[in-house]
Amino acid sequence: MLRFDVPPWCSEKPNVPLAAVLPVVREEGLSWVMSDVWVVTREGTPSDLWRVLNAAENDDVPVEWATIEQLALWERQCNDITLRGYNNPGDAEPAIEIVAFDSGPWELTVHDPSRLDTVLLRDLGGMWVLVNERGEAQAPVDGPNPLDSCGACYSGRIEEGERFMYDRSVVYGPAEWAVVTGNIAPSVLFVRLEASGEEAFLNITGIHDNWLCSSPEYWPATGERIRVCKVPMPDSDRNRIRVVRWEGALEGVVGGWFPTRDLSTPPGLGPIERAVVVEHRDEDLLVRLEESGRECVLPATSLSYFQDECAKEHWPGVGERVRVRRLGVWPGGEVRVSCTMFTDKPIIPNPPSFYASRDNRSYESVIAYTRTLPEAVVERVRAVGDAVSARDWDRAEELTSHNRLGWEEVDDFMTTYGWPPYTPLPEDFEKDMYAAPLRDGGDWIDCLLWTERERPSDVEISLKIIPAPDDPDRLDASLVRMRAVGFRYPGRFDQRPRPQGPAWTVL
Repeated sequence: MLRFDVPPWCSEKPNVPLAAVLPVVREEGLSWVMSDVWVVTREGTPSDLWRVLNAAENDDVPVEWATIEQLALWERQCNDITLRGYNNPGDAEPAIEIVAFDSGPWELTVHDPSRLDTVLLRDLGGMWVLVNERGEAQAPVDGPNPLDSCGACYSGRIEEGERFMYDRSVVYGPAEWAVVTGNIAPSVLFVRLEASGEEAFLNITGIHDNWLCSSPEYWPATGERIRVCKVPMPDSDRNRIRVVRWEGALEGVVGGWFPTRDLSTPPGLGPIERAVVVEHRDEDLLVRLEESGRECVLPATSLSYFQDECAKEHWPGVGERVRVRRLGVWPGGEVRVSCTMFTDKPIIPNPPSFYASRDNRSYESVIAYTRTLPEAVVERVRAVGDAVSARDWDRAEELTSHNRLGWEEVDDFMTTYGWPPYTPLPEDFEKDMYAAPLRDGGDWIDCLLWTERERPSDVEISLKIIPAPDDPDRLDASLVRMRAVGFRYPGRFDQRPRPQGPAWTVL
């Protein structure tokens, strides 16, 4: 029997939520039963849903698919749950069974593989496995077609003496512009591709690199232009177009992911605070934070998880106190807040010690690929890193071209964020450097800078290094990003959470 397993903890989306699993299921025509439920839900969960969950804790409860979708809206963590979909209510075997047990992997067992669109979960580390009659996994296997193979998520190997190359069956198309046309929160965003006029969709996992920014509060608004890349669909779904908005895919990185993991909270996300409603506007509310006195914008769509509760007649009155969390500073300078973005509990980030281990900052195959970079590439990274650390902008200008950051911006970031003085990169600096190949040739490289106090620091520069078009033996390097990875400065909330173009970010 075939089963599709999704790890509960993966690099880009810790504790995979039910809302990320449901879009892969083709539920049409199935009768559903819920059982073995132990689910932690958010504050304010509707009483009708609570009654279903309580009944399904120790019994099999028939439910509508709409009830399961409602649970996805309110679920904070699925410790245990079993969902069975039957072609007919009297069938002995379900067409599909979805199980989470003891906070383990999501297990999607199918007797009818057409009921699953596994492409949408492969980027979360999902793979097909062969199971015996007791449900025990025997071995990973390829799926019914190449797009369902379990070669996703950098699972290739390196041969001795050969340079490792990423091998993923999903090949992303070039970056193109699209206009947002609608959404079904919290699962799917719909867009129209500008060049072709085709309609496409983004699954929750493809909306943003950062798992918290997959939340609807950070989604682009209807009518907003965004850059996306097409993802090939299986033959059974050629009439649907799926796209992703991952920065790595837009940059042409093979596999769609940057070489360095980013598990931190969004750069603008603040603590839970109290605010007072100051004014009702057309589509949002103006609120004032009680502690700082700062005025912020509370979009009406961020008042509740349910659309009818966001209607103007249900808005809190002027002078009423609300519980909010700062999302960040949007382009244009307004500070946005939300009543739904984890305002029922604190967000517990990965501790700084997590990033102290190089194994936790990148994939094993990325490390293997980085160790096989040509010496000329490594030395160019060293030279640029040393010039930037010394603030020798003339030398840095000689070593790079077509940079996306001005040296004044780089200097400002190093001054306001880092802990100077910066030092030259050490002899073995490449152990804190990670690389990924680019689709059109060359490499994307993330490299940490070093300071006397932090060795290394959490300030990272990203370079694109490609062979020169007119001379393959000459390398062209561009400084494309500068950011900080870690939690050394958790108080810096007022940073832009969704850069509209290349920019440095404080995390």
